[in-house]
Amino acid sequence: MIPGFQLPKERPQSAEQAVLITNETLQSAGLENARVILVEPATGPDGFAGALVDAMIPERDLGDLLARVAATKAAEQGAKVVATALQLSSGGPDCVKLSTSLTAKMMMATITLRLEGEIFVANRHSVGVRKLTLDPGTGMFAGMASAFVRPRLLELEGKTIDVAGLAGMPLDIRSLNCEGGSLNIRVSA
Repeated sequence: MIPGFQLPKERPQSAEQAVLITNETLQSAGLENARVILVEPATGPDGFAGALVDAMIPERDLGDLLARVAATKAAEQGAKVVATALQLSSGGPDCVKLSTSLTAKMMMATITLRLEGEIFVANRHSVGVRKLTLDPGTGMFAGMASAFVRPRLLELEGKTIDVAGLAGMPLDIRSLNCEGGSLNIRVSA
């Protein structure tokens, strides 16, 4: 989602600096309205221990990111994405359901594919994706497109992202939910 070159090269020196750098990284990734805020300052001598941080990524920003990624991947196949949609909803404790649709056009053929799944807290340090299902959609070549996409979904099923590894420091995921039209993650150091 965020190219490695955009991640900080050096470990931040404090929770406040980590929040600032994270917000800059989110902005440079095109997540214009995403915000990370420091809820509770660090209490430990290292500048991190005890800090509590909330990250909020609006559904609209995630939808825009989906549209950019889909457009790039479709162009590699000679197609053009004409519409995307993303909806997030609560899937229970520490789980957010996602539903997406994508309409693409190649020459005179138009297809629409629909994907559903969940983002979940895999363990206290990582989030993952699961229960990915692909509706073959509509359009003359939808079955062919589904056959191309389905193996990539299988590669993603159950994959996790180590939040602590991305940050370069121990972080515990306290909660993951969908509220107010945003994907919300609370972490502590």
